[in-house]
Amino acid sequence: MKKNKNTLLLQDNINALIDSVKWLKRSYNICGSLENNDSFTDEEFDSLEAMSSRFSRVTDILIQKVFRSIDHVEMEEQGSIIDVVNRAEKRGIIHSVEEIREMKDLRNERPKK
Repeated sequence: MKKNKNTLLLQDNINALIDSVKWLKRSYNICGSLENNDSFTDEEFDSLEAMSSRFSRVTDILIQKVFRSIDHVEMEEQGSIIDVVNRAEKRGIIHSVEEIREMKDLRNERPKK
């Protein structure tokens, strides 16, 4: 019974990730047409901020919810983020831990006005 509950939670988290990726793609398409320059209009900056926030949300859902939910389904002992990401790499979900490290670094950057 508990495994079923964990499987349902994993599915909910995957659905949340899919929905968040949809919104991130929308922001990416809007920002893709912006000129790369040193100064953005207020509207352009708002668009960049929205994309940045959506990227952060996708990253958090992937690591904190989806990867951890997979661990629950597979009855892995919970550990640090490093443990969770290392197991995701071993499962072949990601190519390397470095990919996640780069996502986290990018997540922590903010556009400068």
